Amino acid sequence: MASERVGGSSLSSRLQYLRKTGKKHVRKPLSTAGNGLSSEWKRKSEFVYSRTTVYDLPPSAGNDTLSRMSLFLKGRPVRMRDLLFYDLETTGLSTGAGVVAFLAGFGKITDSSLTVKQYFLDDFPGENEFLQAVMSELKPETVLVSYNGRTFDRHLLTSRFLMNGMRFPDIPEIDLLYAARRLWKEHLPDCTLSTVEHRILGIQRTGDIPGRDIPDVYFMFLRLRKSALLEKVFYHHRQDIVSLAFLAIHINSLLHFPSRCTGNDRYSLGKYLLYEGEKKGEQLLKEIWKEGGEFSLKAGSILSIFYKRTGRLALAVDLWKKMWKVDHGYFEGIELAKFYEHALKDYPEALKYTKILQRAADREKNENRNQELLYRLERLKRKHDRFGL
Repeated sequence: MASERVGGSSLSSRLQYLRKTGKKHVRKPLSTAGNGLSSEWKRKSEFVYSRTTVYDLPPSAGNDTLSRMSLFLKGRPVRMRDLLFYDLETTGLSTGAGVVAFLAGFGKITDSSLTVKQYFLDDFPGENEFLQAVMSELKPETVLVSYNGRTFDRHLLTSRFLMNGMRFPDIPEIDLLYAARRLWKEHLPDCTLSTVEHRILGIQRTGDIPGRDIPDVYFMFLRLRKSALLEKVFYHHRQDIVSLAFLAIHINSLLHFPSRCTGNDRYSLGKYLLYEGEKKGEQLLKEIWKEGGEFSLKAGSILSIFYKRTGRLALAVDLWKKMWKVDHGYFEGIELAKFYEHALKDYPEALKYTKILQRAADREKNENRNQELLYRLERLKRKHDRFGL
């Protein structure tokens, strides 16, 4: 095999070799035996292979109509079957000119199953055929769904299409990274797909490979021509698309049936719906506040600010007072201090709340907050003395 490999494994060195020799890159295609690809892979052209895998969908996938909320495409009617979930594996972690996609995957929902089709680029000279295969999946009626695709995958494909004399089609895209951040940023250590799939979807991967290692594995494959090296990469890539589809189904279910939500989902959805002007959001947060559970005070905080901004100050003050009785927290304490200082000009009452908060900050050795509260105390004392109240 060594005599059949083009010199070097990087894109630039391999293409430079081809230009220098003027020879067609000739080597034996990967077979389904020995060190070749498994029989699940079908050869599409000299350098491109494809594989199709079908997965069962969760029961919550029954609603085919995508919510028209801005977590998806606000106001636009879209069906689940119109979505095309996609993901790339590449030779680098940037969208620079030297980075090439060598694995592209697409997922489509049909009835109660998800069909995932992967295209594998066996070597760089086949990039044009690889991109033609990608193009065959991009139908005008579809809506792309990605995770960080707007920033990475789409930019890379657009660039590679252009360099191969092609044009990436103008297809709308839903990037679920933004939806995940809107819903769960407060509850998760980060919003990577692996974290979201584990903590929100309950998916636990086994035998996976870190995404940062994938480019090195592909270059090793180019040197050694041992496709067994890529099995974890294929699995990782396939699972990303499955998780992407399951995440879209999960979010769609939350938006259609908010009353069924629990825990993080319930609070996050209530907050999101409230900011979208949906009455269901206010109702969800009211219920969470009254129940007095883990998210009660957070729900109260969001509700009170909403009331304050919409001119319902009496409702906000009532909430702050109830929260103060429960927790004596900084948020409700400072809001009450502001209310008594600015709205009622009741400086003694404003001083009362501020002193309690300042003593707490001093005990907790929170220097920044302590200094802020000391400054507030001085201002309130001056107002109190000035107006003789």
